[in-house]
Amino acid sequence: MGALKRIVNFALIGIILCTSFSLGQESNEPQLPQNVFEQDISPNPNKWWKPYRVIFDRQKVLEIQRQIEAISLKDAGTIKFDTAFGENVKSAFLFPVLATHGEKGTIILERFVQLYNKGKELDDEWLLIIASLGRIPTPQSQKILEEQLELIIKDWKPNKLVTVKGRQIQVPQLDARVSPLDALIACLAGQKILTAKDINSLSKKVKEPISGYSGYNLAGFPWTSGLEWARELMPEKTVLQIIEDGLNMCDEEELLKAMDLQVSSERLRSVSKFLYVAKDVWPLTEKLLLSNNTFKPEVFDFLLIHYMYILRYKAEIGNGVYPLDEKIVHLFTEGEVIHHGKLSYISKILLGCEPSKDYPEWQQFLSKHADKLDPTYDPSVETEIRRVHGTEKLFPKSTYNRQERTEVFKNITQPGVYMHGFHGGRL
Repeated sequence: MGALKRIVNFALIGIILCTSFSLGQESNEPQLPQNVFEQDISPNPNKWWKPYRVIFDRQKVLEIQRQIEAISLKDAGTIKFDTAFGENVKSAFLFPVLATHGEKGTIILERFVQLYNKGKELDDEWLLIIASLGRIPTPQSQKILEEQLELIIKDWKPNKLVTVKGRQIQVPQLDARVSPLDALIACLAGQKILTAKDINSLSKKVKEPISGYSGYNLAGFPWTSGLEWARELMPEKTVLQIIEDGLNMCDEEELLKAMDLQVSSERLRSVSKFLYVAKDVWPLTEKLLLSNNTFKPEVFDFLLIHYMYILRYKAEIGNGVYPLDEKIVHLFTEGEVIHHGKLSYISKILLGCEPSKDYPEWQQFLSKHADKLDPTYDPSVETEIRRVHGTEKLFPKSTYNRQERTEVFKNITQPGVYMHGFHGGRL
């Protein structure tokens, strides 16, 4: 019996030693740096100026990591790239890894950027460097991106002159301004300091058309990018504040156009799209309505109408049935909502759907405004109702689910930096 006990004890000691050795091996295994693009907002090849998928090659990235760690901070501003990185100076993984090395990484990334300031033609590598700087939430990175934006605004042209078969022709270029704009906004949001005032200021910088050209107004882009990055990197109360401030910046003409079935400003269209494009964002409109904040009357009406459109999207997901909350119903039926063309339009669509709970006053509200709709819009309303009920689909229901929209990118499994870039392809 004693011998058996000794055997069991030796066995237990062996298991413990093996486990400890195994754990020790795991803990000594070198760790990959953070993938700064892994949780990027709304990955999409159409966002050509930044990666939509980055999968690290473990050995390559660990080698780059060691090379960066071997550089001292004081030498970061003078090292020769070929000497420090060898063949990895041409690796697309270099820049995302540099973005995880704070001040040292920022100094080296800035030196790569300076090559373009000296006349090197903008290429996909430049896009990746700029995007990587945007993932470093520091004042130093912010300053570099602000300088880059000013340079690009000053020098960029929508067309470039190329020689084809001995003839010079104008070829359209993708708008390079979006790259430093998006990266700068990401940097500000990462520092938790982005405001509606910042977004509006950037919008004004790119609002004026390029000299000699028309149609290159980017005024809406900073609002789209700003709201997306704020939602990704900042507290919800800050996101709500940015939306509220942005709407209150809109003048009466902007708001009335948006509510009367007319084309409104880029700013308002961008805010609108952000609020209804994905179902995980829909609750923000309800929270704004129930916040007891003091909105301009036009802003409050705009939010109410916007919420009605969200109900229409919810009805599409719910096979014709949309949820209805008593507190929201009271906002519509007890307040004074001014008649607008868009209000009549959406009211008539919702009459063709079914609320989750019957509120006679709600149906009266819808009927009152639907009756004022211009009959020329009736065919459009009927089409929308058929779409809600699934008999005439425009988009799959997953359109409103951000995660399902990005599911396709999970099928990409091979290491690489996947980015459409100026010319398409993979870095």
